[in-house]
Order: sequence, then C-alpha cells, then structure tokens
Amino acid sequence: MKKLSILLCLVLVVALVGCEKKPVVEEPVSGNQVVTEVETPEKAYTKVDESKDLIYSTNYDAEFKAESYTVGDETYYSRDLIVPVINIDTDYAQKSTAEMKEEFEKVVKHYNDGVEYGISYVEYCTYDSYVSDDVLSVKFFYGLGATDVVHPKYFTYNMNLKEAMPLLYEEACEYCGISKDEIQSKVENAIRDYFKEQMDTFEQDEIDKYINQSIDSYNESVTDYTLNYCISKEGKLQVVVNLKIPAGTGEFDTLFTIE
Repeated sequence: MKKLSILLCLVLVVALVGCEKKPVVEEPVSGNQVVTEVETPEKAYTKVDESKDLIYSTNYDAEFKAESYTVGDETYYSRDLIVPVINIDTDYAQKSTAEMKEEFEKVVKHYNDGVEYGISYVEYCTYDSYVSDDVLSVKFFYGLGATDVVHPKYFTYNMNLKEAMPLLYEEACEYCGISKDEIQSKVENAIRDYFKEQMDTFEQDEIDKYINQSIDSYNESVTDYTLNYCISKEGKLQVVVNLKIPAGTGEFDTLFTIE
C-alpha cells in the first residue's frame, strides 16, 4: 500500500512538471494541420488617447478673429490651419507635440494680425505623416507672408515604433535604402541642381560660393543634430537645408526629396 502511494505521488509530480514546461497550446483542426496559439508581444508604446489614431489633426479650438479675410486677390480661411498631434505616451512624442502647438500659436497670431491690419497672411499650415509598423515620421510646416516672399518653416519628428525611441538620421537613411556613404553626395547634388535651376541668372563664381555655403550649412546641421529630416508619405527620405542665397534675407529653408 505504501509503495502504491509513492508511485501515485511520482506520477502526479511528472504530470505537473510536464504541464509547466508546455510552451504553447496546440488545437487540432481538419486534416493533419494544427493551430498554434502564441502570445502576441506587447507594443513598445501606448496611446495617450486609445480612441484616436497615432497622428491626428487639431486646431486646439484656437480663437480666430474671423473665419476668413482677404489680402489682395487672395482669401485665407482659418479652417485650413491645422497642426498634428502625436498620440504616443512617451517624453519625445509629448515634447514634439508641445513644440508644434507652440508654433501653431504663432501661426494663429499671424493670421489674426492679418484680420486686423489686412497685410499679413498664412499661406499654408498643415502636415504630412508616414506610418508603418516600424516607423512614424511627421512633417509639420507652414508659410507666413506679409510684404516679403513666403518663407517656409519645417518641423520634423521621427520615431522607431518598435522601441518607442527617436529615429536617428542614419537610421532614416537606411530605412529609405540610402547608405551612409551615399547620402552626402546625394544631398550635395540636390543643392547644386537647385542653384542651377533657380539661380541661373547669376555668375557661376557667385553661384559656386553660395553652393559651398549651403553645403556647409547642411553639414553643420548634421553635426550639431539640428537637421530636419523625415520620411515622406510616399516613403521617400526628405531633408531640409538652410540654403544661403544671394537675395532677400540671404537664406531660405528648402525641402529636398532624396532618392
């Protein structure tokens, strides 16, 4: 009787150990196939508002002095002014959203000044975004006008969604299929092509001077981590270069698509 009790205890222990080591549950289906149930890994981030998309637009219920107004022959509408919200609960995402909100407040003020004085206007204020399972990239941009030409402003934000961390410039290049060795020459060629097309009325020596200054501007922004870069909604790498130009304020932020 004592041996039988010991034997039953051993059988019970083996059964329990076997259950603990079983990694998955397999349920038989038709034929010889089986369906294996595995745990889905948790995302590296959570949304601030689970009811909304990762990126959504808002105007923060801004107080516009008028729904529209006209400067010259153009009419400008408050409904066209939007700013994106990055709906991810990380410090980087929340700081990015806060920065864009601050910039949007400048846009609203400029618009309201136009309503009051009939001179300044907001040419555009909007955004583009690229979202995949791996990457989130946002480009917020606006253009303010008055008596001078409209100068665009760009603000870009990039995240590695698998790690919920900022996506570095080198990583964005690699994601878009551009190697570290290729990117420098591609950007320099884009700058040269721009000057060739836009500044063809100037002497070549003068153009070369501004090309070199613009390339130096790009290199400096890469070195001090102030470069604005993003992935377009078509999945292409884009970089913003502060071009040095022989006109106006002497500089002009220009968006280049690098392929």
